[in-house]
Amino acid sequence: RRAHVHRPVIYRRWRSKAELVHDAVFNPSDDATLRILDTGNFRADLRACIHNSVGLFRRPEVLSAFPGLMAAQRTDPDLRRVLSPRLEAAARRDFEGFVRRAVARGDARPVVAIATLFEVLAGTVLFHIAAAAGEAGEVLEAELLTVMTRLAGLEERPRRATRPAARRKTPTRQRAAKPTHRRR
Repeated sequence: RRAHVHRPVIYRRWRSKAELVHDAVFNPSDDATLRILDTGNFRADLRACIHNSVGLFRRPEVLSAFPGLMAAQRTDPDLRRVLSPRLEAAARRDFEGFVRRAVARGDARPVVAIATLFEVLAGTVLFHIAAAAGEAGEVLEAELLTVMTRLAGLEERPRRATRPAARRKTPTRQRAAKPTHRRR
């Protein structure tokens, strides 16, 4: 009303309230949290990606809008086709490119498909945010980083400690035989 914009003008740009809310809440043009920086340090960049994802979905406007947007997309397949490329498809494409570059550098060796890595990240964040009403924090980020680094092939399996070469001992005395105890 203050801008003197009437309903027909709004509906020329946005087909529905859900599209308008989506653009207001998830505006990729001015939101640095949606970008994945690739500095060449895959672990640090992955940590930043997780932190940004959690941060994005903890924002109050996202917490308020997201359940309604999900419900609207379930009931309207056309809306899903319109909204998906705006956030999910772009984020998926950026993430997959980020991981592929890390693989090409030899920094990552994913043990699952790259698409599955993205879904683990997105699904975990979305579930935790929805279930905990935005209370996700450092613990979630640390644990998700552990899971993601293992799935991305960054975490080496613990190696067995190698024994030092046995020294040759001169036989000085023999060990006494261990007493055997019988159970009654």
